Amino acid sequence: MGYEVTLDKAAEKELRAFPKGEYLALIDAVSELENPLSDLVKSRSKALQGFNNLYRLVVGTRRIVYAVNHKTKQVRVVMFETRNDMYDKATKERLKGIDKSFKASVLDNEALDKLASDTFEEEDLLVFTDTVMAAANAGIREACARLKAKGISRSGL
Repeated sequence: MGYEVTLDKAAEKELRAFPKGEYLALIDAVSELENPLSDLVKSRSKALQGFNNLYRLVVGTRRIVYAVNHKTKQVRVVMFETRNDMYDKATKERLKGIDKSFKASVLDNEALDKLASDTFEEEDLLVFTDTVMAAANAGIREACARLKAKGISRSGL
């Protein structure tokens, strides 16, 4: 069974904006990510330097940036960029945030696995609680930012 491939909302929006020929080539490449360990994907992919969880797959002039969680067998496509845009400061900052959030989700999955196995110590439970709280806070901050971007304030709710 292959990996589950998902696209972030921003990546989905970027993908829809490409001309038909480029769109189809990118869709084919994204479908190849269902097996990120295949020789075809390995030969065209590289880990992004300076990031723990991000990789890029070259398709023509574009780079598909994605994260892989081998434990849960998930691939998350986060953006499509040209080579030059990969070195843009704003892109690097965006990638740092994505890398951090993906690392947190991997930690969440590991903590849940440990909790489900009934072999946890008090310290493990504290780490799990801290991880869940951090994820919840990140989700709240993201939701507030989205509301703010739409011009909705707390008083307007």
